[in-house]
Amino acid sequence: MRLVKKKISWLAVFSILVLLLSSVLPLSAAAAPQDPQTSPLSSPKAYMKYLKDYSIEDAYESGITDETAAAEAVGDAEATLEEFKKLSKKEKEKYLAILNDPEILEAAFTGEMDKLDKETREDIKWTEEKTEETSSEDGLVSISALSRTISGTGTMWVLGVRVTEYKIVGTYEYNSYGVTRVVKTQAYVSRNWNPTVVTDLSNKDDDVRNGKYYGDAIFYYKIGVGPLGIVQLGNVFIGIVGSKYGKYSGYFYTK
Repeated sequence: MRLVKKKISWLAVFSILVLLLSSVLPLSAAAAPQDPQTSPLSSPKAYMKYLKDYSIEDAYESGITDETAAAEAVGDAEATLEEFKKLSKKEKEKYLAILNDPEILEAAFTGEMDKLDKETREDIKWTEEKTEETSSEDGLVSISALSRTISGTGTMWVLGVRVTEYKIVGTYEYNSYGVTRVVKTQAYVSRNWNPTVVTDLSNKDDDVRNGKYYGDAIFYYKIGVGPLGIVQLGNVFIGIVGSKYGKYSGYFYTK
């Protein structure tokens, strides 16, 4: 009888521990530690298959929560595959090594690229683009108001191949004096073709100050590291500023 009770007691303790761990560590399938032999980054052939088979589910798991962006990422995966194919055998292996190296990615996503050797620094590039878009507000804009929609995009490239991309889109109303009201601000991961990481929005804010629109967003960047599980490597900061004339300025950096 004591033996039965002891077994039941241990089973209860084990169940409680499992529940606690699952609530504290809600791991994404994309970022969960993977078997090096089966990971899409295990070889150029495996990564090309990953891009060829890239699906909506892969996009969602990597942190692309916007439905339209996820569909576009699936469509763009083929173009990324073609860019990857153009790399030499040595470049393909270097590309996969960078995507699979927590120390390199941490330096890239914490703004500490100077810690990397010169060759690796040259292999990783960040670009920023600010654009003005056609206004489409679905009834959110006042009937008599003038409105503008602007956006900012920040992209990480490895050896000339686009890997991860972030976007912020802001819509606001304005008059002859300046911006009068924020209509909406959206911020989301628009591309992510690194299957070992998950990145998503952690904070978003907007405001009207001194006749201008300000939109800001922060994204986290996490990776599965062997027995350590999920480790956050850094954050991505992106923002845009708009005036009555349209796009004014913006920023994009990692820290």
